[in-house]
Parts: sequence; C-alpha cells; structure tokens
Amino acid sequence: MARTRNPPDPETNEAWQTPPAPTPPAPTPVDGAKQAAEGGPPADTSPEPSPPKGKKGYFVAAGKSITSLRDILTPGEEVFPADFLDGQTDLDVLVKNGHVVKKS
Repeated sequence: MARTRNPPDPETNEAWQTPPAPTPPAPTPVDGAKQAAEGGPPADTSPEPSPPKGKKGYFVAAGKSITSLRDILTPGEEVFPADFLDGQTDLDVLVKNGHVVKKS
C-alpha cells in the first residue's frame, strides 16, 4: 500500500499515515440458501458400528482402525489371529491397548 504525506500531527508528531484497509464484502448465500454457508465438511451423522450381537470373537473397537495383513479393518469388523504376523500375541496386545474388543 502506498503511504501519503500529510502534515505532522502535533500530538504524535506522526507525518506518515497508511490508508485504512478496505472492508471485505459480506459472504453471499450458497445455492439460494437463506444464510451464508459455514466452513468445513458436513458433520458425520452415521452411527458408530458396533460388533454384531450374539457373535463371539474379536472385533475392531468403536472409533479405531487397524492395519492388518488382510486389509485395513474398520470399527466392528471381525479380527482373526491370522491377520497379524505374530498371530494371537499381536491380537492380545491389541485387546490390552483397547483397539480390539473380545466378545465372549
């Protein structure tokens, strides 16, 4: 921005002033909406999957994902010892850390 030369202000002895910044335009409604759109992606309203009722075994805990030899496992998917290199040892560690839930 260019500065303009003004006579010195007697109180501050300031000779240079920067012009004020222009005000940005107000946001416009999106797709004919009555209000301006708020930023960010839409909220996820889908319920968190849970392990099937009545089924026994190991399942990925709600809010967790696990990378296994088979695939990336999402919440509620069944997990088997064969999904990991160290088998049951790895599965026990995941249960202890809360990433996998054991249903009996």
